Amino acid sequence: MKTKIGIIVTIVLIILNLTFILLVDIFTIKMLPGKAISGNGNPALLLWFIEIPAYILLLAGIFYFVHREKYFANRTIIFPICFFVIFVAAIILQFDYATNINGLIANSSTV
Repeated sequence: MKTKIGIIVTIVLIILNLTFILLVDIFTIKMLPGKAISGNGNPALLLWFIEIPAYILLLAGIFYFVHREKYFANRTIIFPICFFVIFVAAIILQFDYATNINGLIANSSTV
């Protein structure tokens, strides 16, 4: 019974995290090329105080199931390779996104 509740809680945390990520993206002020934005701050910053603990709980839940089910104990190399590939892809995509934003800021003319 504990496993079923844990899976349900983890799925709810995944949905909650995806919802908060979407809300942060929606509420973040985006800079348009050639236009200036005000310096009033980012209203989505308030959502981070809810998102970060929810994300930490999600990671703890995933770690619990990976450790409990012993996915890495059977000496197969497939799981570590998959996780490493996903990790590297996430880093590359984040770097590309940051470079894109930096290029937009550098090419825009603020008045």
